[in-house]
Amino acid sequence: MARSQKPWGIASWFKTDRVALSDIGKDSPIALVHQYWASLTSDNRLPARQQIDPLDLPTRVLPWLFIVEVTQRSPVLDYRYRLVGTGNAMLVGRDATGFLASEIFTARDTEVVPLTFDETVRDGEPTFWRATVPNDRVGSVEIERALFPLAENGVDVDALLGVALPVGGTSD
Repeated sequence: MARSQKPWGIASWFKTDRVALSDIGKDSPIALVHQYWASLTSDNRLPARQQIDPLDLPTRVLPWLFIVEVTQRSPVLDYRYRLVGTGNAMLVGRDATGFLASEIFTARDTEVVPLTFDETVRDGEPTFWRATVPNDRVGSVEIERALFPLAENGVDVDALLGVALPVGGTSD
């Protein structure tokens, strides 16, 4: 399959709502990653991708992580999936590692997924979401997702650390 084709037939019906961190369970992997990310910030500077060390996170969090890098700044942002945890890949029914968001999502789908990435890049602060997203095997799945900005220079967001898991948590 050519990389320019949309490899997955993602429907344009998914929804997403921005929520507060307080809407996420305190024992959720999202809360744990937020604590970790916050511990890496200093003097109002964002942590760099190189500071992320999976060994510093609880093992139960690792399957739900993903990292995307900002690959284009203008006219439209795009994102390359650099890491997709096994739980995250199973959650949506595919492994997007190495693909650009523009290769995966149709123009209508960008209203939901990449625009939430854009919002996090623009704001330079963590964002938290509840969403219904397509799953290639079961149709759709309800998820909680968080996006944490990363910046090599501490200011300009060049990557996002993400966590996505089924609503209601996971079994440990």
